Amino acid sequence: MTKRRLITVALLLASPLLLYLVVANLLIATPLLETVINRRPNKFLVTWKAAATWWPGRLWVKDFRFSYSSPRIAFELDIDDARTHLLLGDLLHKRLHFTHTRSSGVAYRMVRKAPLDQPISPRVAEFPPIEGMSPLKTDPMRPPRTQAELDRLWLVNLDDIDTTFRELWLLEYHWKGRGYATGAFALKPLESLWVGPAHAELKGELTVGDTLVSRDVTADVDMFLTPVHIDQLHKILMLRGLQGEGTLSLTLDTLEFARVYGVEAKGGGRLQVAAQVKNGRVEPETKVALNLEDVRARLKKTGAGFDGVLALKAAVEGQTPYVHATGGGRVHVPLPDDQVAIAKVSEVGADVSLSSADLTRPVRLGAFDARVPELFVQDLEPVLTAYRHQLPPFTHALVSGHPLMAHHLEASGTLDDLQLHLGDVRVREARLNGNVEVKGRKPTGSLRLRVAKLPVGIRLEDGKTKIRLFPRHEDREP
Repeated sequence: MTKRRLITVALLLASPLLLYLVVANLLIATPLLETVINRRPNKFLVTWKAAATWWPGRLWVKDFRFSYSSPRIAFELDIDDARTHLLLGDLLHKRLHFTHTRSSGVAYRMVRKAPLDQPISPRVAEFPPIEGMSPLKTDPMRPPRTQAELDRLWLVNLDDIDTTFRELWLLEYHWKGRGYATGAFALKPLESLWVGPAHAELKGELTVGDTLVSRDVTADVDMFLTPVHIDQLHKILMLRGLQGEGTLSLTLDTLEFARVYGVEAKGGGRLQVAAQVKNGRVEPETKVALNLEDVRARLKKTGAGFDGVLALKAAVEGQTPYVHATGGGRVHVPLPDDQVAIAKVSEVGADVSLSSADLTRPVRLGAFDARVPELFVQDLEPVLTAYRHQLPPFTHALVSGHPLMAHHLEASGTLDDLQLHLGDVRVREARLNGNVEVKGRKPTGSLRLRVAKLPVGIRLEDGKTKIRLFPRHEDREP
């Protein structure tokens, strides 16, 4: 075979590759492909600064951005640099299958859209801006797709992902720093999803709006989501397939970020989390600790507040999650007629159980037990003013200008069946103790009041009050 024929054969063999290189690079290097993809840019937008391919299926892209908007959420994904392999044969089966993806400089931002007919709240104002996407629910929910429409959707599958990331902005929480992740996932829109095994670790700073919440956020997570059906009405059920464990720790440099929730707060603290989840349930190995120091917090709407120290620990015993709280300081209690009473408490302890450790179920308050060894109210005037029409006429003259001191106060039970114990409550020469049960908002029990040397028995029955001077033996103070 002559040299010319060899060259001819080589060109014939290489012509498909040459044609691919010319057509593919021309397509991705000009606005043509972007124009075809971005037919609805207010809902689906893909852009890149530069891209190339040197072998069929081998892709390189620089400054890639993908924005998506649905009636309820919107998100944006940026990738500074990425290389991947697209399996071209899978395109025949409506499957975008990428393997050996290596990328760097990933940033992800997500918002949950706010109602169109309501003003933008301080919290929503701190959500990330998504280019070209409305932060409001401007699109009506479309009817469920038919099976034929679902069959036309493509499966997206990414295997062997290895990437660094620099930014995560989820709702109002904005993290920036150094992160690393590996894993895989497959998504059939509106039908199914699986993730993992995936690993992620990060270190950086967390902000809410202009407020620096923490300079030293660190996290390490391993997780896997078994293939699950996407339930459009109950997406939370997808968590049934969640398996994973991880740790999170951060120092709260300030609590001022709470302003977006209607709380004026100052102070700092530390949060530490070690979590383990199996089949969507929080396992007993999970531990959460939050310690807040020198807290000064006020609810803007009601004036309720707290000044002091607070420690919370959460864990799971058997199948029941619980929270243990300790603290002490000054409690600001809002009252009618814009009055606020201030009570000083010390060494408060409380244990609260929660309804379920299942992440797919709503969490409700269960049984609780709160103990206040000592409570002190220096000024009772706000209480007397707020309840001047409900209190007996002699109350003001009896206690005005005198502090209230209480010892051994307890509250236990549930919100539907509450037991109160008053160990010893004193104001001037008046002393009160006893036990009350509140069931169905109706108090029942007995209180023993002594004013100077005059004993008074107070009986509560189905919300009605009976007062007896010189009470019988069972109503008297022990």
